[in-house]
Amino acid sequence: MTKSIRILVLFFLSHITYIIADDSGGEGALKKLRRRGAEHYNFLQSILDGTSHEDEEYAVSDDIELRAGDRMCVSGYIMDHLCISLTHFLDNNDSNTLAEPENHSIHCLLEVDECWQSGYVVLSNRKKNGQTCLGVRVDDEGVQLIRDYGFKLGSSAYLPDGSETEFCQDNPWSCCEECEGDENAPNRGLMATIRGTVKQLGDGTASMSGTPIIGDIEISDEGCTRMERRRRFLPVCCENEDCS
Repeated sequence: MTKSIRILVLFFLSHITYIIADDSGGEGALKKLRRRGAEHYNFLQSILDGTSHEDEEYAVSDDIELRAGDRMCVSGYIMDHLCISLTHFLDNNDSNTLAEPENHSIHCLLEVDECWQSGYVVLSNRKKNGQTCLGVRVDDEGVQLIRDYGFKLGSSAYLPDGSETEFCQDNPWSCCEECEGDENAPNRGLMATIRGTVKQLGDGTASMSGTPIIGDIEISDEGCTRMERRRRFLPVCCENEDCS
């Protein structure tokens, strides 16, 4: 279905749902119809505004409630718990962790013991008040798999002739010694698609503990499929910058 046709369909659905809701009986049915109508309308408006993408995990779809034991998929920046709790990157005191995850050095994420040993979170692609919301936590085994993935993907500190790259000369405190990629590979902002099994649901709070924990993970650079995106969860948008 083309984008223009989909917009027309959503426009029709949003308005016909409101009409039905106004004439229907039963308070529960009324609320449900109005809520669904509002979802259609808001999604339509986001398309027209250019702020919505079908590959976002919180896009309107026929949802399947997330439960422990389910396989799920999420794509986003990888962030360590420590840098989230500090509200800045350990190697850059002038940064804002959740406002600029794309600037987090791969060295800080993968090589600094205090960072990777604190655990990893896959961030969502949703922001609230300028802060990126949290997606899912990864279990201890998954942390090492992400490190292995990142070392292969990230830019090496050295050129083939053994000299340091220009990035490392300019940013010696953010240089990835163990990375294997060439000088054109990323130095900052590690992103990945993570598929895993839900080991534990979040506790419902707007904090780190409010995110699900996944294990048995698989990592790739390909996005989640449409069917995988139906296994929805709500990103956790922390009330405090440190997500405490």
